[in-house]
Amino acid sequence: MWNHFITAKTKLLSGPFLASLILALVVSPAFAQSSNTSSIQSNFNGTSIAGGDYIWFSAVFKPTTPISTTTTTDIYFQNQTISFTAGGVNYNLSVPNSQITFSPSATTATTVFNTSTNTWVTTVPANANLPGNAFLSGFALPVPAGGLAGGINPVTWAGTFSSDQSGVGLNWQWAAANYTSFNSNYSTLGIKPVDSNNLSSYLNSDNAGSPENYANYVTGGARGGGGSNYTGSLSATTSPLIQGMGHLTIITQESPNLQTRSDTAYHVQASYTAPSPLIDKLYLTRTWQIRSAGNVFGQSTQDTNSPYTYSVPLLGIAVNQDLGNFSPLVQYGLETWTLSYAPTDGSSPPVVLDIKQVLIYPKSTATISDALNLGTNPTSLASTYQGDTPRVKIEIDKSYPGGTTYAVFFPGTVRPASLQPISSYTTPASDINPQRIFYFDVGTSVNGSGTYTVQVIQTGTAYGANGPDSAETPLATATFTINPNFQITSEVGLTK
Repeated sequence: MWNHFITAKTKLLSGPFLASLILALVVSPAFAQSSNTSSIQSNFNGTSIAGGDYIWFSAVFKPTTPISTTTTTDIYFQNQTISFTAGGVNYNLSVPNSQITFSPSATTATTVFNTSTNTWVTTVPANANLPGNAFLSGFALPVPAGGLAGGINPVTWAGTFSSDQSGVGLNWQWAAANYTSFNSNYSTLGIKPVDSNNLSSYLNSDNAGSPENYANYVTGGARGGGGSNYTGSLSATTSPLIQGMGHLTIITQESPNLQTRSDTAYHVQASYTAPSPLIDKLYLTRTWQIRSAGNVFGQSTQDTNSPYTYSVPLLGIAVNQDLGNFSPLVQYGLETWTLSYAPTDGSSPPVVLDIKQVLIYPKSTATISDALNLGTNPTSLASTYQGDTPRVKIEIDKSYPGGTTYAVFFPGTVRPASLQPISSYTTPASDINPQRIFYFDVGTSVNGSGTYTVQVIQTGTAYGANGPDSAETPLATATFTINPNFQITSEVGLTK
């Protein structure tokens, strides 16, 4: 199945790796042996549940070790199951994956459901002193016809924890509540991300995990009694310590911003420590998605050269892997790198250790034309002008987010070291700007006859330089000569 098996000091001969893969192995004898798998067993109360109702299972957690306020910490809860037996039927429910990010830049807590990856994504401000719990995961079970008897026991929620930071400790619990009306489209539920009454958009005292958009339909059953408790009673607490770690580092020209131009490569590094006494394999997968209007991302497609696989020979071995530079696979879209591990004996599916995503934007293009020639269909500038000078039309397409576009005009063909721009425009940081047009009347700036040049330059961190004096290769250049007998009749002005 995996046809890209890589071991230490393996020379990469083809594919995107054009350099050697170097694995620096450092033994960590004190490394704890932990599989990071955790489960909690509890029970339902004695209230029966009617057929057609929904049971909303929700899990919450609270860190027990300090969370960095300067570095992002990602916690993953995967391979989750909820299992019980009722009415002679064995239920083994597959729960969506979860990703919790403690972000130094976040100011509010949020929970969304990523339908393309089937993942609960919760973001919590890293500097927030959580007064209670944060949402961990959730699952909605439609109750079959005939309903379920009360007192189901045991009910077990299990899963595997991992993180991009080692030694993360947490307490977690689960609960379950009964709803007479619900929605299996998780994006519509309005999940409250934290217990706090001021850290999210839900300014109330409801528990983390409450489905705010369906609160009116809660009733007794499962582990709840209805009323204002929208999650049900919490189970006992289990306190795993997440050992082992995996971390991806992606370096772009705009780091720490994970975005780049489609013509500019980015650099990928990975580190990993085995979290299990088994001999584990590490998988690194690269996928890409095309982005279209309205900030819509298309289907995820896996790079044909991935997953990349290599073995970790012993427990407690730290692996540092420099993967080198990668050219984007899309002109406009998103690339996702996923670092995961799995036992070599295949006893469990891969567990994600870290995920990094890079936004890819097309390189801007520009045209310089004569706005006075052919009216609405201006052609490129002529090589020579006699009499009236041209009115220049500059059109920029797909302006790079956060970049500044400058139009400059100067005598000769060599751009001076210091130059005042004709005009400039900075694109909003959120996305490319589809089109920008402005005009320049050459006659207002010439100083006698000779050769003159108009250039369009786009600068910013993605372009490696800033300002109109940038050494970046211009997006467009037009050079023309003005006849000694010209007369200036054009009006001064710059329009947008």
